[in-house]
Formats: sequence, C-alpha cells, structure tokens
Amino acid sequence: MIAFYATPAQPCVIADPLMQSVWEAHLPPTGGFVVIAQPGDTPADIEQGIGLQIIEWGEPSWETIDDRNGIFAAVLDRCDDDGSACILLLPNDERINSALLALCHHT
Repeated sequence: MIAFYATPAQPCVIADPLMQSVWEAHLPPTGGFVVIAQPGDTPADIEQGIGLQIIEWGEPSWETIDDRNGIFAAVLDRCDDDGSACILLLPNDERINSALLALCHHT
C-alpha cells in the first residue's frame, strides 16, 4: 500500500534517513503531496491511490524524474502555476514492482 506524506505544513519522520532527505528535497513548495511506493505496489495501485495516471499510451506520464542516490523522484502533476504537485518516490530496490522500476529506467 502506497504511503502518503503530505505537505510542508504536515511534517513527518520517515524511518529511512535517505528517504527522509529525498522527501524533504522534493516537498512541493506551496501544496500537493508526496507519495512513497511500497513493496508490492503496482502501477494500478498507485494510479488508484493518487487519482492520477502514471502511464499514458505505454509511456511514463511524469513531467520529470531523477535518481537521488537510489531513490527515483518523479513529478507527476503540477496542479497550478503556484508550484503545487504530486511527487512519487520509488526506491530503486528489487522489492519494488518491476513494472514501476521499468518505467523509471525508461526515461
């Protein structure tokens, strides 16, 4: 099940220090949310959980993606010009769904 970590107004502590630092670096400045993929999550699970498509026409639908020391950070949707967004964090780890990782390596 995907893990939702909201906005700068709702700080949280994540057990993995590397994941915590990547989460903090990708917080949407004025709104939106950060989602962390968990082992067993499929692309369909994430799409259903966040209400956004991550695959369109067989291609990843995120605006940008980068690899931060083994954690992919994908910007899925910029909601407005104010910078609010949905950020998906995916550990580059064999426990993560292979279809999700293939999308990350595709771009």
